[in-house]
Formats: sequence, structure tokens, C-alpha cells
Amino acid sequence: MNKTYDYEFDYLFEEVELNGRFYNVEATIGYDAEMVDNGIGPYEFWGARGVDVQIETEISDSGIVSIDKVTGEDDEDVPSNTVTAEDIDNWLASFKNMPYRDTWNQARWLDEAVEADAESELSE
Repeated sequence: MNKTYDYEFDYLFEEVELNGRFYNVEATIGYDAEMVDNGIGPYEFWGARGVDVQIETEISDSGIVSIDKVTGEDDEDVPSNTVTAEDIDNWLASFKNMPYRDTWNQARWLDEAVEADAESELSE
């Protein structure tokens, strides 16, 4: 059974390395998100009363819903079952050995895309 998510968007994984070949993979990414108040609430500071409100987007879950199109190194279309969601998850796991803020960290790129889409969806 495939997991369902509240929100979905299209995403391109570039240069997914699998068995010595590189693929560009167009996929549908799903996620669950909500806006939450992470402020401290009512407070008093030197006699002045106030309420701290800090509304932020929180992603509770995300994952690959479907692989929509796979393109090989020479821009040739290959069967979409050539690369699976598990293959991409394993490929993304390889980026956990590098600093998260590294320029070329594909896992960070996906996280940022999910966050950007969530903020766009929830701000409407």
C-alpha cells in the first residue's frame, strides 16, 4: 500500500547514480505539513506584558509518491521502473556523510524544496 500525503509536488532528481550510470528522475513528492505557533506565549519582561507568537511551517512526513519519468545519461527515455523510490532513498542516504549545508548535498536540496512548497501551500 502506498502512503498518501496531504500535499504533493513534482521534483527533478538530477544525476542519480545507480550501477555506474546517471539518471535524471522526475518524481512526485508528497508531504504532510502544518502551520504551528512555536512562540513562548504570554510573558512579562521588566513589567511589560506581551505575547510571543512565532508561526512556522512544520513538515511531519515526506516521501516519494511515484516515479514519473526517467531519462538516461544521453537524454534517452528509459523505463520508469529502472529507478525505484528505494534506489533514490539509498542514493540520498549517501549524502548523509557530507555536511548538510554542502553546496552539492542533494538531500538538502530535496528538504528545501519540500519546505518551500509547504510554505507556499500553507500561506494561501
